[in-house]
Amino acid sequence: MMSRQLVVILGMHRSGTSLITKSIELLGYSLGDNLMPAGVDNPKGFWEDLDIVQFNDKLLAHNQMSWDSLLDSSPVVFTKDLQQEALTLLESKFLNTNRFIIKDPRMSLLLDFWSRCFVEADISVYYLTVYRQPLDIAASLHARNGIEVEHGLLLTYRYNRALMTFLGDSVFVVGYRQFLENPLRELSRIAGRIGSVLDNERAGSFIKNFVDPGISHHEFTDEDLVGHELVFPELVDLAAIMSGMVDGSMQGFDSHLIKYPEPRSSLALSLFEFQVKADFKLKALLKANIQEYDLGNKLLEGAQKQLEADLIDVAGRLSEREDHIDLLVADVSKLVADVAKERKLQEEHKREQEEHKREVAGYQQHLGDFNRVHNDVLGSVSFRLGRALTYPVRKPVTFWLLPRLKGNNGRLAVVKFIRTCVAKPIVALRMMSPRRVKNFFLLLTDQQDLAEQVVGNYQSEMEKEVLVPDEGVHHHSD
Repeated sequence: MMSRQLVVILGMHRSGTSLITKSIELLGYSLGDNLMPAGVDNPKGFWEDLDIVQFNDKLLAHNQMSWDSLLDSSPVVFTKDLQQEALTLLESKFLNTNRFIIKDPRMSLLLDFWSRCFVEADISVYYLTVYRQPLDIAASLHARNGIEVEHGLLLTYRYNRALMTFLGDSVFVVGYRQFLENPLRELSRIAGRIGSVLDNERAGSFIKNFVDPGISHHEFTDEDLVGHELVFPELVDLAAIMSGMVDGSMQGFDSHLIKYPEPRSSLALSLFEFQVKADFKLKALLKANIQEYDLGNKLLEGAQKQLEADLIDVAGRLSEREDHIDLLVADVSKLVADVAKERKLQEEHKREQEEHKREVAGYQQHLGDFNRVHNDVLGSVSFRLGRALTYPVRKPVTFWLLPRLKGNNGRLAVVKFIRTCVAKPIVALRMMSPRRVKNFFLLLTDQQDLAEQVVGNYQSEMEKEVLVPDEGVHHHSD
């Protein structure tokens, strides 16, 4: 089984570690799949594993520090639980590879902790330190984070001293400016350091896509560093040693420790003062944010109350509309029932009309039969002979009777009706019924004053030659 190998990129923030880290991929190492997204200040990518960064922030916080707040220069302390968490994290990064890259400037402050974890996890480690001119770093920090130049110089010294103290003479330093000027030479140096072979074709593609000398916006010289009013002797000495290592100098870090065995208290005090200023700025910013939040919260509360009132109003309107809907539903139900009832009545009326039509058709058929019989009788020889034989009797009677009935309209109406019955015997027979005969007799004997009106009704019906029911014929008006 191939041993697990790890390359750890060290150096201060804004020292060019991102570019060097990306180049290690050319040598067969993996960056993982949980990388910090690129930003405006680093558009080509940071190439930092987010899990490692978050855990390092946790380690620093456990020691009351952050990446830009280093108030205590004593060694980092940690618990067994944190160590076990780190080991678990390392195991997860080597699940799909045997070669991995870790790049996080915070590692420079946490090397005592992580080196023990690497040993316990049986991981072979190569440390690569990136050096950039301190004034370039301070200017970049000021542009990105608003950190004052002197504060940035103090942080740079703390980071570089911490990593140099841990690595000592075994340190391998890559110069950021030298990498930009001659990337192929520096890549070859790195490949030789970690025992890998550089593919020149892939290296050419990498240089074309990622190496741009123009990305270094600040180019201070060593003379600028020595003569700068904010630079202190410790920083100048350490920068000279690391810069010399980039160019192959054999001067070791021990000389610096002999001169400056411990950071001066004045440097720590200056760093503390900057941190206090930063804390006050942060406090003011937080206060402004809290005030803005409170104002926004009040506005939200007002808006919430208005929304609640609107909701109550809408709920009331909705309730009213539901009541109206219920009434409309009831009205529609009643209307549907009325329409159904009306349709039923129409169907019944239609059936009655059909029945009436059938009855009328039957009556008309009977009437036609009676008329034919009547016309047959009227046209028969016997009827004509009878009228001729009775004429001598009818004429004198009529001649004698009519003058005597003159003035008595009721009797005249009766005589006229009798003559019509004689002329239309079939119609008379159809109209005849026992009740009508009885009523007619009573009319002539007891109610002679009504005879004209009632007989006139019968006379009209006889002349129409239409068969009518008993009701409504034998009647009179008061």
